[in-house]
Amino acid sequence: MRQNSQLRLFNAQGYYDFATPFFGAEYSLKRTGIPQDRITWKYYDAGHMMYVRDEDRAKLSADIRAFIRAR
Repeated sequence: MRQNSQLRLFNAQGYYDFATPFFGAEYSLKRTGIPQDRITWKYYDAGHMMYVRDEDRAKLSADIRAFIRAR
């Protein structure tokens, strides 16, 4: 992201994720010096695989579509 100023990041994570620590991505990415306005953070009520819960799959799909369209 330092070499490509047009690169943006979409980070999706579930609140009940037992596979990876919650806020691990925030901790890592906020320490890099990368402008935070290039990172989109989205949270879902499911866990690590938020796409297996119908409500979160629909929200994830809409969020990804919005992220791609926002370029």
